Amino acid sequence: MSCNRSVDQRLVLADTLMWTAPDSSLAILNAINSDSLSGDEDRAYHALLLTQAQFRVDYYDYPSDSLINIALHHYSDNHNRELYTRALLYKGAYYEVHDNLVEAIKWYKRAEDNAGTNDYRNLAQINMRMGMLYYNNYASNNLDLEKFEKALRFYEKLHDKRMIMVSLEYIGNLYRDNNRSQAIKCLTRAKDIAKQINDSNSYYHNLNNLSMALFMDSVYSEAKLAVAECLNNSLPTNSMLFNAANAYAALGMTDSARFFINKVNVDTNNDYDSMMYNFSMAHILKAERNQSLAMKHEIIGNQIASLIEHKSQSNSIFETENDISTHLISNKHDIISSQRLYLTIAAVVCAIIIAIALMLTIIVRHKHHSAIKVLINENEKTSNLLNEYLKKENEHNQVNLAIINYLQEHFNSLRTIIDYSASMKHSDFVKLMNKESRNFAANKNVDKLLPVLVNDKFNNLITTISQEYPFLTSNDIKLISLIALGYDNQGIAFCLGIAKESVRTKKTRIKNKMNIEMSLDNYVKEKVLLLKQS
Repeated sequence: MSCNRSVDQRLVLADTLMWTAPDSSLAILNAINSDSLSGDEDRAYHALLLTQAQFRVDYYDYPSDSLINIALHHYSDNHNRELYTRALLYKGAYYEVHDNLVEAIKWYKRAEDNAGTNDYRNLAQINMRMGMLYYNNYASNNLDLEKFEKALRFYEKLHDKRMIMVSLEYIGNLYRDNNRSQAIKCLTRAKDIAKQINDSNSYYHNLNNLSMALFMDSVYSEAKLAVAECLNNSLPTNSMLFNAANAYAALGMTDSARFFINKVNVDTNNDYDSMMYNFSMAHILKAERNQSLAMKHEIIGNQIASLIEHKSQSNSIFETENDISTHLISNKHDIISSQRLYLTIAAVVCAIIIAIALMLTIIVRHKHHSAIKVLINENEKTSNLLNEYLKKENEHNQVNLAIINYLQEHFNSLRTIIDYSASMKHSDFVKLMNKESRNFAANKNVDKLLPVLVNDKFNNLITTISQEYPFLTSNDIKLISLIALGYDNQGIAFCLGIAKESVRTKKTRIKNKMNIEMSLDNYVKEKVLLLKQS
């Protein structure tokens, strides 16, 4: 634009300052009387820049879409592809600010489809806005991570450190649930970039997020150190206090944990704070061995989490992008003309679903109680084994006591869930059991503790097998340890957080890897007998 002498140079200057000094850009644009501009090109450019500057300076200062409509109308012939893409983007931003999220996604998608492959700034912004829209509304479609990762790639091409940091923060937070090593890596990098650009607020914000990721990865001491640095050097937030309470509780320092949780100012209208408070209280109470009360808080926390998830799913934004295309508007007439047929089909489908639901109620209840019975038997068996072991052997061995206490806590959690199962819906019961299973399977202590327990109980069984088959992974060893402890496929599936059928597959894979002819279960039993005789 600056190469074209017909363009007002004040507009060019305002555009140049848009990312480095948006306040200055807005001041220049506000000082320009649109009537003083010569030609529609300048007036459209001014309308677009003024909209963008207002949005950059104050997200909520977007009372009307009249300005952006001027730009959209002028650039609609796509004679300036970059500016038309920008106009589409800020039309979407208008709808986002005014809480019409479905319409916002549609305009963002149109902007993305229109952008040139080298239009890194617009592509970065479009993906960042879409990612934030999904993220802030808890849309369970995983598109938020996809969008943030795309935004990161474009910001890296622009060498925009601040926005690289922001992208990494969101990506790290999203990875915390299923890829904690990647979460820690992203949040550490975000923290380091904040330090490079001398942004202390972002530094402590990302350090606090890193503390949560470390806690979820069971690195409790480092989590405590990270959040302690935040609390010592910045104004405490509820998130920091929750992280501190969780970390101290995990380390058994429950007095300190209660000190921090008591400082939390919970807004009862804030679902997220209420959820986090109940989960933190559950951690503290578990550390205090009050399993029953801990489970009450965990159930409340899960109910609030389900409510948050339900709210996001009731909002159709997470379905919008998959339904949208550049031909959506032109196809609208066909869609409307087909509505009557769709409604008829929907009515028939609903009737079938209701009938099936009535039939399944009895089946689900039966399965619910069957599942409880299996788990009670499984955990009774293992719990009795551990209690017997604790009484007879190594009562003063601190390592073994730690193993017993850790596993016993897991079994107590299962018992408490089962105790409350009668008052739960089947879906809530399954969620809680799956969550406890995932936590147990993901905890690194399980990898360390189970082999030690099995070695002590069965004459160095795991050490012997590991020496004979050094290529076995920690997951292989964990499965073999559970076989030795007497778990059947159902129990192993629960402890590893996988399907029962997957246990059979894993056993076959390990058997083939070890090149043994008998089943893995029989091999472990024979090995135990041989070691016992020797």
